[in-house]
Amino acid sequence: MKSVLIVEPDEPLAALLELVLQEDGYTITLAHNLDEARDILCRSHFDAIITEAFNQGNLFSFDPRFLSDLQAAAGNTPIVLCSTDTYALGLRTGDFGLADVISKPLDIDDLPRKMRKVTG
Repeated sequence: MKSVLIVEPDEPLAALLELVLQEDGYTITLAHNLDEARDILCRSHFDAIITEAFNQGNLFSFDPRFLSDLQAAAGNTPIVLCSTDTYALGLRTGDFGLADVISKPLDIDDLPRKMRKVTG
């Protein structure tokens, strides 16, 4: 069974991501901010990470430093950005080392397909 770490400060969105991915057979761990994610990554390995790339304190503001810090903690674990900012910033797969980019509003039918592609 594949495992995914969801780093998402918005609890309803985190719950939706968790539900959709669990229905597709993934084991999910939730972190609400970068500090929680770092602590979890010190103890566990994941097949992928999904993140909005911001902490609760600066909601709705994409932070490239967040991604850099998360990548440092994640090692070789693929990171998927799930954000409303993808179009405005022109972000694509490969930018900031991202394994994939999922735009919001979220297409819950497409999410499992994208995650299967990332996790192999």
